[in-house]
Amino acid sequence: MPYPQHPKKWREKALVDPKHFFDYLQSQGRAPAHVPPSIIVGWSSRLRTYVRNRYKVGEPPQKRPYSGLTIPGTNGRVGFTGDFGIGAPATVTWVEELLALGARQVIGIGIAGSLREELPAGSMVVCTKALRDEGTSHHYLPYSRYAFPSTTLTRQIAKALRADGLPFVEGPSWTVDAPYRETVAEIRRWRKEGILTVEMEISALFSLAKYRRARAAAVFVISDVVHEDGWRPQFHDAREGLVAAFEAVKRALAKQ
Repeated sequence: MPYPQHPKKWREKALVDPKHFFDYLQSQGRAPAHVPPSIIVGWSSRLRTYVRNRYKVGEPPQKRPYSGLTIPGTNGRVGFTGDFGIGAPATVTWVEELLALGARQVIGIGIAGSLREELPAGSMVVCTKALRDEGTSHHYLPYSRYAFPSTTLTRQIAKALRADGLPFVEGPSWTVDAPYRETVAEIRRWRKEGILTVEMEISALFSLAKYRRARAAAVFVISDVVHEDGWRPQFHDAREGLVAAFEAVKRALAKQ
């Protein structure tokens, strides 16, 4: 049975788009704000707490109409968001609206599980492609095994990390929206295919960006190791890397 259930649905025009929602907000006296052209998306509560405390951005609850995203000191060019939930559907719904309000590129900075012993907690990974093992992306693009980031933006992000002296590796990720159904057979299979990490959002984010003709890239910090022998969580070891990646990316985007 093909997926989505309706064949080739990505060719069809959607019944509702963000503009319709914004029209509704405006009718209720809640006109949405414009947003910066570059948005950093951070799913981790540790990164959100850091940005909120240091820059007073994204103070909870971060609600529509999207005011208060712009990071001070970036000439109005860079924003931060993250207080909208986790997973592909939540991410794509939120980013859809940000793109409709003027954002043109989105950089995900998040945590990921490592599929490899040689990639321990605290390691940094720049994502080169993402296996589409979630449902959301398939409503945006025809079937393919992988979704891809913007090559240009990914190079810029890697250059920014190098400029700050941050060690990282580059490689593919496995995006799956059922974290409690990851199996040993899958881990072995994807490891053989060269995949380094597992997370819940990035193939959908890349697919959305391509569909909307925007740019997307992603950086992960390893928070846990997923192995045949079991799961080793070390989420506390990811904070330093998340903050370092955020600062490097923020400075690079502000100069664009």
